[in-house]
Amino acid sequence: MSPSQGSSDGSPDSIAEFVDGDPRAAALLRSSLGDLRRRLADEPGNAALREGIGRVLEGRLSLRELAADPELRLLADRGMTEVQHAWHALRPEERARLVAEGRAADHASGGSGEERR
Repeated sequence: MSPSQGSSDGSPDSIAEFVDGDPRAAALLRSSLGDLRRRLADEPGNAALREGIGRVLEGRLSLRELAADPELRLLADRGMTEVQHAWHALRPEERARLVAEGRAADHASGGSGEERR
């Protein structure tokens, strides 16, 4: 299935919809979801979430439905807390370098390179 097509059962592709039909963004999101699904295989207690991600990748569950899953919200919250702690542990020069690299990468991929909120 290409990123802009629906699933095999004819339903719309919620991943492509989420990224406004951008095939590169859809491919990246699919890859990230696959990576997350594999990572969850190593953690006990995440079988339902792992299955939900698989259902999204197969087109049997929408990304919106998955996003409403309390397990995913908890996982995202833990992850963001870890990122926040790691960010604050960096020296100001390291943070500035990472921001500059991110903006350059965004610009190179066709983005504006501007901060988004």
